[in-house]
Amino acid sequence: MASDWWVHIAPHGTLPHPTGALQVIDAEACEAMRRTFDEEARQPNFPGLLVDFDHFSHDAKQPTTAAGWISALEHRNEGLYAQIRWSDLGHEALTGGRYRLASPVWNRADCDQWTAAGSDGKEILHLRPRRLDRLALTNDPNLPGLAPLSNRAEQQSESQFVGNDGHRPPLQKITMNLRNEILQQLHLAGTATDAEI
Repeated sequence: MASDWWVHIAPHGTLPHPTGALQVIDAEACEAMRRTFDEEARQPNFPGLLVDFDHFSHDAKQPTTAAGWISALEHRNEGLYAQIRWSDLGHEALTGGRYRLASPVWNRADCDQWTAAGSDGKEILHLRPRRLDRLALTNDPNLPGLAPLSNRAEQQSESQFVGNDGHRPPLQKITMNLRNEILQQLHLAGTATDAEI
C-alpha cells in the first residue's frame, strides 16, 4: 500500500454537532478550506496539517504523535478530500485495523457563524468552516456517512515490506474498498448505482 492516499474527510450537508450547533459543509465551505490550506502551504517550512490519534493533540496531557500529515485538500462532488502522507504509526494503525475512521477539526473562530430558527422555532447556531485545523484518526467520528479508510483481511498477502530496522513484519493482506476508490476517481457521489458507475 502506498504511504499516502486521498481520504474523504467531510461530506456535503448540514450536520449536527454534539454542542447542538449545525455544521454547514457546502461547496463554499469546502472551497474556502481548500484555499486557506493552499495559502498556508505556500509558507516556508510548512509541514502539512497534523493527523493525530483520537484528538489527543487537544489535550496537553496526551502525546501529539502524528498519524500522518495532510499535504493537499481537494473539493469534490461528495465534499472535502485530503491527501495524507501517513507516518509509520498511522499506516500501521490503519492497515492493522486499529483505526478505521477520520474526524476533521475546525475551530469556531475560523467559521462563519449565524443563527436561524429550527423546525421547532428555536434559534440554532450554524457554523460554516473556512479553515481545516487538523484531522484525527478515530473510531467514533463526529460526522456521519464517511466510508472506512481501510479494511484488513485475515488472509496473508504475498507482498511484504521491511521496516527501517530491517525487521520484516508478519504478512498481511491489505484490501481497499474498490467501489469507494472508483467513486472517488470518477468524482461520483457515494449513492451512485452500479449502472451509473
